[in-house]
Amino acid sequence: MSADHWEPIQTSKLAQIDEFPLYETIAKFNSLDLNKEKEKIENQFGHQGNKDILKPHQTTLEAIQKTAKDPALSGYTHSCGLPEARKALAEFYSTSDYTISVENVILFQGPDMAQNHLMRAFCNPGENFLIPSPSVGLWEETAPGYETICKKYKLIPEKNWEVDLQDLEAQIDSKTKFILVINPSNPCGSVYSEEHLKQIIAVAEKHKLPIVADEAMEGAVFEGNKTVSIGKISGDVPVLQMGGLAEQYFAFGWNTSWVIMYDRLGIMGPFNKGLQGIMQLMLHAATFVSSTIPELLEGPQQKYQTQEIMPKVRKNANILCEGLQKLEKFIKGIKPQGGFSMLGLLNFDSFKDITTEEEFVEKLYTEESVMVLPSRVFHYKGAIRFVTCLDEELYPEMVKRLENFCNNHAK
Repeated sequence: MSADHWEPIQTSKLAQIDEFPLYETIAKFNSLDLNKEKEKIENQFGHQGNKDILKPHQTTLEAIQKTAKDPALSGYTHSCGLPEARKALAEFYSTSDYTISVENVILFQGPDMAQNHLMRAFCNPGENFLIPSPSVGLWEETAPGYETICKKYKLIPEKNWEVDLQDLEAQIDSKTKFILVINPSNPCGSVYSEEHLKQIIAVAEKHKLPIVADEAMEGAVFEGNKTVSIGKISGDVPVLQMGGLAEQYFAFGWNTSWVIMYDRLGIMGPFNKGLQGIMQLMLHAATFVSSTIPELLEGPQQKYQTQEIMPKVRKNANILCEGLQKLEKFIKGIKPQGGFSMLGLLNFDSFKDITTEEEFVEKLYTEESVMVLPSRVFHYKGAIRFVTCLDEELYPEMVKRLENFCNNHAK
């Protein structure tokens, strides 16, 4: 049979996904010519090998070295994750008034797998869920593949990116299945107070909606701020808390995340059963990685992060914010309270030839060899994201180049 009889092979609806904005942006960087007279400053990712400060504690490295050598940990296990790891997480996240069962803990191969499975378990075609804008994750990009709708609610930059409660409630309809809350925030660096979290919980309670809480950075706060886990104060509102080894233990690339279910009324049973059924469609998180979790939970990571890492991150954020104050005509930095990143709002009226964040990012790269990400990667318009967890020496030079760039493009 000749090739003339063949028709182009079409893909499924699930595979008809546009290129993700993050990967599209990185590909665009690779096609641009940077200023070779200036050493490249890569501020697009928080984990940059030798140029970032988010290094795992020595005990974390020792734990993975030990388990990788154990032949008993090279086999298969329960589809929802290694039982010993699930048990340790259940005990760690239980409270004085609520004991989490092992059945309410599920391990995933990274946060993207968790997002996909939660979306599929919650939503039928045509139903929707809510995410904050700005926010991190691939929720909006992958939702069309499942014929579900990702709706966005606003955060208020003037209030340290608190949730616009009126807008949140306005997005809810009869087909809404859950609300995503990210705290501490990536990319904003905001840390919500207990009072504000209770306001969000009240909206969820009113509309009888569960909360998916991305708390992957729960320990990443600056001195004077405190992370309150929303699941511990949610009362009757079910909360599915997302965490993992990446941002909490700086074990990037280990691809091990988890979801902890706070279900005080016992109403998540049918959902949990369905989610566990979906877990059988893909292989579980790596056993030798998961087996480090009981040891890491009891290890020195929290003290290490609080006392050694976060002061450095805060210092970097201060250098950046002080530099941006001089450029407030062009970029308004919203000072973070934690996390490993922050946003700068662009004032396009001050530029003679820049009208979008994409133009700003591309010209900054080609002229000053500084790489940052546009806010559209984070479901938001009109801003750029800076990471605050690279080597301190990079930030004064980056501020200097930003100043030069803005002055060159000023009206």
